[in-house]
Amino acid sequence: MADYLLKTEPSTYSFADLQKDSATIWDGVSNPVALRNLGKMQPGDRLIIYHTGDEKSAVGTATVVSVDASDPKNPQIKIKAGKPIPSRSLLPKSNPISCSLILR
Repeated sequence: MADYLLKTEPSTYSFADLQKDSATIWDGVSNPVALRNLGKMQPGDRLIIYHTGDEKSAVGTATVVSVDASDPKNPQIKIKAGKPIPSRSLLPKSNPISCSLILR
């Protein structure tokens, strides 16, 4: 099992949208490094959802449900929503915070 960070612009698709939908297909990625990482994902991998833009924070967790990497230029990753991440003020003050602390 691996851990990954998925970045999203909250005005386009937010963690709240993922929670409402329960699951979604994560696609439309164009960054070559991100595409390689998407292609490596496996069902059960843990995800941290990160809001870009003004928010710039990890806001929730998710899990990979299935992966269709038959087209390496447009892998289709089905993810399901996990839990929201508590605000930074509620987390231990260690810097940086480990993925295992967030994903437990």
